[in-house]
Amino acid sequence: MWSRFYLEGLTRKETIGSIKFRRNEKSSCYAASRMVHKQFEYAGSEMTNFKDVAIPLEHHELLRTQHLAMLTTMRVDGLFSTNPVGFVFDGERIRISTLKSRVKYKNIKHDSRVAFCVQSFSNPMYYVELRGHATLETDADRSYFRAQYMSGSGGEEPPEDLDPPGAVRVVITLYPSTVSAPTLYGGRFHKKDDDGLAK
Repeated sequence: MWSRFYLEGLTRKETIGSIKFRRNEKSSCYAASRMVHKQFEYAGSEMTNFKDVAIPLEHHELLRTQHLAMLTTMRVDGLFSTNPVGFVFDGERIRISTLKSRVKYKNIKHDSRVAFCVQSFSNPMYYVELRGHATLETDADRSYFRAQYMSGSGGEEPPEDLDPPGAVRVVITLYPSTVSAPTLYGGRFHKKDDDGLAK
């Protein structure tokens, strides 16, 4: 089954119908994500230690198979800003590639509080919301951006001219203090698969 993948930084015109990935290839994508996680874990970048909570295992499948979510940041004027973003979940952390020129980068640099919500495409009543803080790391060699793009495109390399000349990529890492996934309406609208299990 084919699903669409939207990568942060692409325009709507450039994304629709242009990038796809196979869900049954998620094992290789997961391995690539874990490799990149280790690279950044020991990269020596400045990280603030927030008191965060682990994402429950029952929500890992949704986070591995969905690649589009909504990220909310705090603007300098105190208002919220919510944007669709591409992301990768490596089994522990959610990371997002963006540009230093984006408003979300400037917002997080000013105020690290964020909210993140991913919704199941097959079951709209199922979603996972994270609230917490985010850190920023410069992706100088664009290795994380490349890995995120390839994990959602079935292994395709990102176009060399995707970003404007001189653009600098950064990695947003989420540290949730709360994880919420309520069962809406008692689960009465949850879709089931052929085995009677919730999708």
